[in-house]
Amino acid sequence: MLPDYYAILGIRKTASSEQIKKAYRQLAKSLHPDVSNDALATAKFQLLNEAYHILINIRKRRIYDYNLRHRQEYNARARKTRRYSDSYHSYYKFYTQQKYSESQRQKEKTDTVYKKKILDNVLFYSLLAVGIIGIIFGVFDIFYKEWMGLSNLNGLFFSLCFTTILIYGWILIGKQTK
Repeated sequence: MLPDYYAILGIRKTASSEQIKKAYRQLAKSLHPDVSNDALATAKFQLLNEAYHILINIRKRRIYDYNLRHRQEYNARARKTRRYSDSYHSYYKFYTQQKYSESQRQKEKTDTVYKKKILDNVLFYSLLAVGIIGIIFGVFDIFYKEWMGLSNLNGLFFSLCFTTILIYGWILIGKQTK
């Protein structure tokens, strides 16, 4: 059931944000758990905070007002028609949402796994191509450029290490997913 935040703050439904702040501050002073000796002070203060944060935010307040208005209209119509009890509607709604959410979750899970595999393959093969191109340029550096000592081997060494680590990581990932 939707709590009436206006009643909790003790304000009208047409109250401005200044009136909401003023009512919140006055009630917060008296309901704060450090000040109040009431056993339910924490719960009351949390409810007060929730009411304040919903009503002070314009977007949240509009949604709350809409839900509050339509809940009251639904209850009035339900009393007139008396087709089914509210418990039947809530059970049916819960059951259908649960079935839908299970099938939707399963579909999203398989879609995500499929997309992840495609992305992994694309990234692996593109990085493998970069590593092989690096090896080719490293070999080209050794044979076709002027020999300048070990600095000619840096590109080849880096490309070989990069490609080896990439392939080893791919093998490890493949073993972990099986």
